Amino acid sequence: MDYLSNHQLLTIPDNPKDYQHWLSILEANRLMPVAARQLVTEKLPTDIRIRLNEAYAQSQALWLLRKYETNRAIEILEQSPAIPFVLLKGAALANTVYPEPAQRPMNDVDFLIPSDSLDLLIERFKSYGYVEEGHTQGSDIIKQYEICFSTPRSNSRLELEFHSIFPHLPLGQESQAMTWFWSQLESFQFAGNTVKGLNPTASVLYLSSHALQQHGMAQMPLIWIYDIYLILREKAADIDWQELFDVAKVFQWEASLFYACKLAEEYFSLGLPTPMLQWISHDISKLSGIDTVRVLMNKDVTRSMRVIQFFSKLPPLRRFQYSIRLLFPSIKYMRKHYGISNNVYLPFTYLYRWYDITRDIFTTIQQNFNR
Repeated sequence: MDYLSNHQLLTIPDNPKDYQHWLSILEANRLMPVAARQLVTEKLPTDIRIRLNEAYAQSQALWLLRKYETNRAIEILEQSPAIPFVLLKGAALANTVYPEPAQRPMNDVDFLIPSDSLDLLIERFKSYGYVEEGHTQGSDIIKQYEICFSTPRSNSRLELEFHSIFPHLPLGQESQAMTWFWSQLESFQFAGNTVKGLNPTASVLYLSSHALQQHGMAQMPLIWIYDIYLILREKAADIDWQELFDVAKVFQWEASLFYACKLAEEYFSLGLPTPMLQWISHDISKLSGIDTVRVLMNKDVTRSMRVIQFFSKLPPLRRFQYSIRLLFPSIKYMRKHYGISNNVYLPFTYLYRWYDITRDIFTTIQQNFNR
């Protein structure tokens, strides 16, 4: 039985035989802390309640670490000369739309910063002992989309990700698009600090593209759809609907927005706001970005297909640079990704990586041939 496609995820199964499968789905999609609190008054078997409570308690403890590390990063960013920043995704949503931050687990904390602050950012965080992570540290092509630092405190197990350009924007319109995002900010409180985040209009649009175009169903935990569900439920009155629809069309993100909202409706009983219902009533085949999103909605989509969809949005030089990044990651990345400590094994890990890429390409060809 495909429980995921036939049930609301935050509803207790009718059949007790489904409890363990239900919990495994919640856990895989980072929804255990939400379920623990949302279903706190419901009658559940003792072992199920214990697992939910343990997940929530763990999330509470991790949130304290996330809060400390985020506040520390904010202190560093605000040192003179201050680096402008916007808090993104989980860290922002945990403090604006969730009833309590511990309900929103997160593996990293994301910031948006201006492109002209990248060099200062790298220099400053390295001076405080932060370690730059990623495939190719310091590469210009990587810096356009993401710079990742691990904290110098080993017990936090947290990475900070800094973005200056969002992926999957139309070629030649990246600068104008990011100018729009920087114009769509609002203030909120984060653990005693007044910080900036994206307003509900920009949040729904960015989160939809991040989930559906950047990652797709094969990589997307449904907590990301629950984020969108909460914004639409709690902040619908603050959304500029016409602006949302107009900008989604310009960015070629209409299909991402459509499917993200439909998934929120399907999995979390979201009653879509009237403007959204009216917007999605037209022919979805004409939505911008529909071909890309339809491919990525397939849970069996290969990594090669995801790369092809991403590369389709890049100019030729950037495609070449990213190809080199994928084929020849840094030694540090290889050690971390493949879990090796002895340099003797490094050549074999690169050989394995190339074999794995080749195998995935052949799987992709076979899937397309069999359609």
